[in-house]
Amino acid sequence: MLVLPLRQMSPCSAAGALSRVAVLALGLGTAAPLAAQQAPARTITLDDCDDVLAPPKAELGKCRLSPEDLAADLPPDAPTPAGPQPPPVAAVDAKVADAPAADAPGQAAALPAAPLGGGGNGGEVGDDAKVLPRISLVGLGAFAWRSAGARPGLGGPNPDRDGFTLQQVELGLEADVDAALRAAAFIHMSEAGVEVEEAYAATRGLWGNLEVKAGKYATSFGRMNEQHAHAWAFVNQPTVVARFLGSRPWSPAGAQLSWVAPLPFHLKASANAHNSRDVGGAGLTSEPQQVVEAGQTFGVGGVHDLLWVGRLEARVPFSGQWSLQAGGSGAFGPSGQAASLKTEIYGADLLLRFAPTAGGSGFALSWQSEGMVRRRQFPASLWVDWGVYSDVVVHVVAQVSAALRASVVDGDALPGATPRAAGVSRRERKGSVALGFAPSELSLLRLQYDATDAPWLSSRLVHGVTLQLCYSIGAHGARTF
Repeated sequence: MLVLPLRQMSPCSAAGALSRVAVLALGLGTAAPLAAQQAPARTITLDDCDDVLAPPKAELGKCRLSPEDLAADLPPDAPTPAGPQPPPVAAVDAKVADAPAADAPGQAAALPAAPLGGGGNGGEVGDDAKVLPRISLVGLGAFAWRSAGARPGLGGPNPDRDGFTLQQVELGLEADVDAALRAAAFIHMSEAGVEVEEAYAATRGLWGNLEVKAGKYATSFGRMNEQHAHAWAFVNQPTVVARFLGSRPWSPAGAQLSWVAPLPFHLKASANAHNSRDVGGAGLTSEPQQVVEAGQTFGVGGVHDLLWVGRLEARVPFSGQWSLQAGGSGAFGPSGQAASLKTEIYGADLLLRFAPTAGGSGFALSWQSEGMVRRRQFPASLWVDWGVYSDVVVHVVAQVSAALRASVVDGDALPGATPRAAGVSRRERKGSVALGFAPSELSLLRLQYDATDAPWLSSRLVHGVTLQLCYSIGAHGARTF
């Protein structure tokens, strides 16, 4: 019997060669009928899979089996010679895999096709997979109602206006470029236009648990800044985050160096350098003309000015399903009011989480709190303001969640063109309650109620109700239950 070195051939080449050998064997069988009569009875072979007219329809399903499974189903041609043999081919030719499925009772099911790119982890399958990124599309839309027209707004994807709002549609592209780099880009589309939210490359597997990231990315300040809108526990941001860091992720172009300590718990330090640009101040009220420079956190002071951001965070698991994470952040840069004037922001955050084990009831609990202090230099004064929020999110079962948030901001010139006058409060307080239903980890329907108290803008409490829909298509990470 002729033995083909299949290890040195592609599956397609091997299948074709086997077909030619089958034709040759058929001719020899005609010339020697006695030898053919003595051959053991066979059903379908891989040789027949190239010729759909050869095998009976009930046998076509075996073309979908792997060579080793097919060999196990057929009697051997001859005793296997001693010594090392070429290993079996790992997969059937793509043309074989596309053969019609058998309709005979008890026929073996077709094997599923291997996913391109190894499931999005960087081209583990074939040459084509190395250049195919994970592609995702996430949509956010809302319908809102407010009890007063004069009310504080947050801007960006936050649903500030009454009626329907397309908060954003996010197109994501992610892939491992090669063994040394991974890359990602996130493009946000809304009624206001199209914006590249993030586009960066980061290293993989550097010595000493180091990582370098460069491009346009959400800087590592606090907990909320690196979260995209579809990952929020509420339909909008905490007030202090929108006021101090802006209504969208704070993501100027820059570079980051981070390090994870080799400890039994998670400890990560990161340092960032970014181009100086306007940060904060957007969406201070529902009336665009009332947005003033006094709400701005950072600005452009000079050609060579940079923003410097640092963060240290630690996460410690305990009692099996419980974990505690704490972090501290700082940002330093030009205030934008004059060439030599600076701004500083300091932040601290805490997250306590109970996560269910696999196969559990689905009950989960998290408590997250974050506070910030901002110090800004102006030509004739130093303005200081602060803000804090606290969230509690409970998943009653995997698909149903309830969330509660309280937040407050206060201090000098919270929005206003001049520092707070005597007897005039610039404090803004807000409470929110949200109920969510997730039919799956890729979709979510959320109903939220807000109550806002802003004496500087309105003499009465402003009530609001928002209904939000979120959906995810493609390879984006599933929503965490």
